[in-house]
Amino acid sequence: MAEATGQGPQRMRRTNVERTAQTTRGLLESTIDCLCRFGYGATTTHLVAERAGVSRGAMNHHFASKADLMVAAVRYAWDKEFAEIDAALANFEPGLPRFRAMIDVHWDIVQRPEDTAIHEVRIGSRSDPVLAKAVQPIMADIASDYAHYVGMQIRLAGLEPDEELRGLTVTWALALPMMAFYRAANPNPRMEQSLLASLKHLQESLIQQQIERSK
Repeated sequence: MAEATGQGPQRMRRTNVERTAQTTRGLLESTIDCLCRFGYGATTTHLVAERAGVSRGAMNHHFASKADLMVAAVRYAWDKEFAEIDAALANFEPGLPRFRAMIDVHWDIVQRPEDTAIHEVRIGSRSDPVLAKAVQPIMADIASDYAHYVGMQIRLAGLEPDEELRGLTVTWALALPMMAFYRAANPNPRMEQSLLASLKHLQESLIQQQIERSK
């Protein structure tokens, strides 16, 4: 009897943790969906809670303000994106093949709802000082994480992450999300392919320059 009594509260605690995690995940997924469908301005905590099937009280318990919700949604979206980038690159041989694949992988990722949601929050922060202050640290973390990850891939390819390769990384990290963002309003496959071709041509030129210098 004592053993059963001891297990009961422990199982209840696990159930509560699981339920909290499920509610949080549902709210964050709903936030991403709302940002993609309606944009930052129309995404309210009330709308997110309603679409997630969560009460206003439960929403306020998890996220006290819209800014808190946006920060958590950006972190959730980025963690999901980063895992997908890593998984996609794992399909390529380590070294130069993996680094060469990064532009196409990044292009695929930025067309997904998570990246659109992050971009919507970034745009919203321009006119919302409270949001801007709240999301600045997480946006800085995302930029730092990605730069570190690309730098690691460059080194694993036997290259040096010099100023030109870092500049290329910044270029594709800015250009590809913007192209994906405007695709809904003005789809232009030819322009998209031209951009990808130009980025990959520059990437290959910089790779060959470093290979020649190392001989």
